[in-house]
Amino acid sequence: MVIDSAKSPVFSLTLQQGSQYTFLIRKPGFFAKRMDANVNINGCYLCMDGFGSVTPGVTSNLTSAEDNKLGTLLSNIELERIDTTRNINIQNIYYTSASAELTFEARKELDKVISLMKNNGALIIELGSHTDSRGSAESNLKLSQARAQSAVNYITSSGWVDASRIKAKGYGESRLTNKCEDGTPCNDEEHIRNRRTELKIIGFTLDPHAGMSLAEIVHQEEIMKFALSDESNKQYSASGAAIPVQTTASVTNKKAETAAATPPSVKQPSTPTTAKKTTIPTPQQTQIKTEPLADAVKPVEKAAQKPDLSKENVKVNLSVVESTFTGYKVELFTSKDELALDDPDLKMIAFDVMSDIQVDKLKNGQFSYMVGTFLNWGETERFVEKIQNRYPKAQIVDYFKGKRVGQ
Repeated sequence: MVIDSAKSPVFSLTLQQGSQYTFLIRKPGFFAKRMDANVNINGCYLCMDGFGSVTPGVTSNLTSAEDNKLGTLLSNIELERIDTTRNINIQNIYYTSASAELTFEARKELDKVISLMKNNGALIIELGSHTDSRGSAESNLKLSQARAQSAVNYITSSGWVDASRIKAKGYGESRLTNKCEDGTPCNDEEHIRNRRTELKIIGFTLDPHAGMSLAEIVHQEEIMKFALSDESNKQYSASGAAIPVQTTASVTNKKAETAAATPPSVKQPSTPTTAKKTTIPTPQQTQIKTEPLADAVKPVEKAAQKPDLSKENVKVNLSVVESTFTGYKVELFTSKDELALDDPDLKMIAFDVMSDIQVDKLKNGQFSYMVGTFLNWGETERFVEKIQNRYPKAQIVDYFKGKRVGQ
């Protein structure tokens, strides 16, 4: 469900048992807010993550007399404005004494920074480390730089944050927050206030999530999770191994090719149990947009009679998947044998859908024949809807850096 605008910033939803919900609130100039709710699923009877203070209390509010099936929870969700003029203190970033080694508690706090940068993909930040005044200024400066770099290395090693979006900066004792400079007696608590790690926004890049729905963002994250997992290398296919690249002139039937390459505007099916994207409205906004699943699903039409391809000047452009490609393709069918350029099935695709066809050799030895180069899940889904009456087995295939996910 997507809410683009509303008369009031107040909204209410009924959460069903056995479901997991993800919410995303986005507004230009503010940090995006992402929240999760697990309702009697994933080991949680009722877990509300990211909502802040939830009232009334869960235990006192649920109707225990009716097996805890009903209850009302209230939460006031506030967005924080993006301010490039101030530093944000990251709490509980501790290191091993006199070293740059991160403690377990520090890693947990830095995981929150990773989440912040994932949800706000346009941010470029500086991670600054500060020390107290004890010790020489030179050694403190080196130690703070090493600690800042250690934190940055942890964040980038996660695979979720590109190194170009985060910079390490050590300030040593040059920016004390109190009077505790050299020669001034201070207690440990006062020195601790100076030993801090701060986040500062120093720029912006293109937002990779611009124009994407939450459902598409979550799906992209699932691909990344798989690609970063230990199991990914075991499941990747040989991606075009031993398949020669064959190229000929494109199909003569330009009308069919253009129509397939530019699918018409079709409502994207809703995803009832995953995406909730809500934009905080201004008082002038009044329209609420929803897209029910029933409105988005179109009946499958009876397949048209196949044309006589012997009378058509149809040529196939066959290639392997590029080794750098990350995105989606649509698999039309698989074959145990590699097909020749004049194969009737390939010529039918060239005539009926598009002339550019990609082939990938799978781990089971079969050959997958696919069309399309899509970077957006919703666009791919609409394309499948368009051709599904002629290719009922058409399915979306994910690729990450030229490797097929899950095969």
